[in-house]
Amino acid sequence: MEGYPFGLSDDLTEADTATMEATPVDLGHGRSRSVADLVVSWAGHVNRLHAEQYLRPGEDNEAWTAHDYVAALIIRDFVERALRLLPRTAEDHAFTAVTKHDELLRSFTEPDATGVLQRFAPDEWNAGWWWQRLPQSGPVRQELDAFAART
Repeated sequence: MEGYPFGLSDDLTEADTATMEATPVDLGHGRSRSVADLVVSWAGHVNRLHAEQYLRPGEDNEAWTAHDYVAALIIRDFVERALRLLPRTAEDHAFTAVTKHDELLRSFTEPDATGVLQRFAPDEWNAGWWWQRLPQSGPVRQELDAFAART
């Protein structure tokens, strides 16, 4: 992967990216992805969720759903595991890049005070801080609010 998107390359050296691309992460069920793929995927998911936060119901039929949000959080779980597989210097640099997107997620989410995510995705939910947050607005929030009202 040359020139990572979402500003990720700003924090990574060529040695970091080579290491990240060469380090596989077991996803289970015979699947794996490189650390680089997972970090780029996390950044992409966060950026899309951020871009969709102000959409109104029915405004965009391609807007992501609560299931897509859960998928993003699962990717973040894999990123957490992936970072620990890297040598210390690459881990530090990758952590810096990931943290920028973690902060972006925090900027448009708020604490999940009612535990709706745990009820919505009980098999995937875990104690990672990212599982404790909900978008403040947008289609994902609307779907989770509707789910919470039914449960």
